[in-house]
Amino acid sequence: MVFSMDMERLRGQPAWATVLSGLSRDRKPFLDAFTASTGLDLTKQVRRVLVALPDERQGDDRFVLIANTDRLDEARVSAWLRGRLGDNAYVLVRDKSQIVISQGAWTGATKGLATLPRRMPKAAGNPEMLRLCTRAATKHDLWFAAVVPMSVRRGLMQTQSLADVASVVRVRGAIDLDGPNNGAHAEVVAELSSTADATELVHRLGVYLNQAKRHPDMLVHGLAPYLEAVRLSSHGASVHLSMEVSGAQLGECIERIEALAHGAWTK
Repeated sequence: MVFSMDMERLRGQPAWATVLSGLSRDRKPFLDAFTASTGLDLTKQVRRVLVALPDERQGDDRFVLIANTDRLDEARVSAWLRGRLGDNAYVLVRDKSQIVISQGAWTGATKGLATLPRRMPKAAGNPEMLRLCTRAATKHDLWFAAVVPMSVRRGLMQTQSLADVASVVRVRGAIDLDGPNNGAHAEVVAELSSTADATELVHRLGVYLNQAKRHPDMLVHGLAPYLEAVRLSSHGASVHLSMEVSGAQLGECIERIEALAHGAWTK
């Protein structure tokens, strides 16, 4: 799985201020402490972030994170990250503008970056993932792409009623902060094995969506109206889910989700 966020371009989009205000409110102590310790402001000086995870979770919890930033203090950032992450993670801060963090089996590959020119890695060794990332990244500043592991699909195939879900081969999605009225637009596309399975999955998701709109938890927490903005459709062997909200709706939705998550964490 690959997740990419072009912070430099996101900061220039109309709804960025709304998102930043909503998401950083409870995290301000951490953000302030990080800036004080490292000299790096995560909300203003990070240009781009890329995170790679394996298709299936491994015993060594492997991952890679690469962040391009404005000029930073290599010693201070390295010391903070190594102190925070411990010996399990490999930390490389180089060229005064790039942070590389890795763990598990992928550490060996990322250590080689220390002697290479600074750049974001490409999925050249995985043509399927490369094609998927290319489609996901088109005109989007925040996107993800994932190939569904065959072991997961085999597990779903054991249940006849989940044949359409088992047919999902690849998933990609994106969020743009340049929607109407300073709002946001989100989309998720699932690529399936057949057109028939895509049609059936849209029907299944439509049923779940209608049930969710009437669910007591959704109604109590004020999230049901946002589900009304969700659109489902099939195009050939693909299922498309999209959602568009205004700036006011975006801010309110973030507040409600944050409150719901905070309540779950404090229980």
